[in-house]
Amino acid sequence: VLAPYTPRRWRKRAWRLEQSVCRDARHVITTNPAAAELMQQRHGRSDHVSVLTQGYDDRNTSHERLAWMFDPNHIELFYSGSFYQFRNPDSLLRALAVDPRIRLSIAAITVPESVLAAARSMPEQIRLLGFMPHLDVVAMQKHAHVLVNIANEDASQIPGKVFEYLGAGRPILHLCNQPDDAISALLSELGKGWSCQNNEHEISDWLRTICLGGDINLPTGAKGISAHSWRNIALKLEEILLGCKT
Repeated sequence: VLAPYTPRRWRKRAWRLEQSVCRDARHVITTNPAAAELMQQRHGRSDHVSVLTQGYDDRNTSHERLAWMFDPNHIELFYSGSFYQFRNPDSLLRALAVDPRIRLSIAAITVPESVLAAARSMPEQIRLLGFMPHLDVVAMQKHAHVLVNIANEDASQIPGKVFEYLGAGRPILHLCNQPDDAISALLSELGKGWSCQNNEHEISDWLRTICLGGDINLPTGAKGISAHSWRNIALKLEEILLGCKT
């Protein structure tokens, strides 16, 4: 509740709300370990705390109708989701200049001015798709060469989009602010992608080495990711709720 971007006039109220929940709730659930640790540091809550990540839909659906939106002659990167002041795409946009065969498609309702300006200057490499229905976004994810995730500045917040990406079965490029964040560890454990510092030099090196070096494909099966499906997360939540009744 109390985040770095919480307006100053609301911060005392946000602190009190967090404190009352940590004091009175039978069980506290956070979406990542860093947030659970933060609740312990702020409010002393350490028992009956669980981490349930966000997840992906594991129902088998076919979305071949959107395969045509990607060009086999390009290296297709795909980003879907929101942009915030604490989730900066500028280094990635500049790094695209490393090779004209690399194209970034962005599905977002609104984008920062820096993204609009980059799209105007590099129309062949940056494609703005605007708003797309959720099922179409999920379909697009399944056909891209690489899915791009941009970390939040605050390690206690993890973009839920990266768990949706897991369900697409495509490699993930995670642009992080620190090398040991939770998503970097997750991708390393599952073998589902790469982590790269969110600066132009490192992203450019990654694009040259991985994308242009032809080393882009990773195992795309569901092995190891099923724990992050909404179905299995719901089962864990049910177990927690039943435990609260005893």
